[in-house]
Amino acid sequence: MEEVLKISAFCIAAVLIVLLVKSLKPEMGAVVLIAVTVVIFTYIAMSLDVFFDAGKDIIDKTGLDNEQISLLFKIIASVYILEFARGICMDSGEIGMAQKIDMCGRVYLIVLILPTCVTLITTIISFIQ
Repeated sequence: MEEVLKISAFCIAAVLIVLLVKSLKPEMGAVVLIAVTVVIFTYIAMSLDVFFDAGKDIIDKTGLDNEQISLLFKIIASVYILEFARGICMDSGEIGMAQKIDMCGRVYLIVLILPTCVTLITTIISFIQ
């Protein structure tokens, strides 16, 4: 809870700074916004060790295949990173770029999931026969 409060307070202060900078120099507003976003992303990335430790615990306790859990974490991380990048583009007024990030993200996720889908379909077909 403390981390959420820290990030929220930082974001509120950052929005006030961005609004102030935009009122003085509109072209610098996007630069400040991107800098703040990078700081927030870096802060969050530094606390991801808990996330990866949980993944290792899941693998150890369940005996699941390391590749499948790794794929799951890649998908989750990809979704968050893509949404973060999309948000930066939207905040900067680059809606077209945000849409391209959405499209690329969808294609990338399909590519990630495709081998699992093939395995699942093959398994289902082998059970039917």
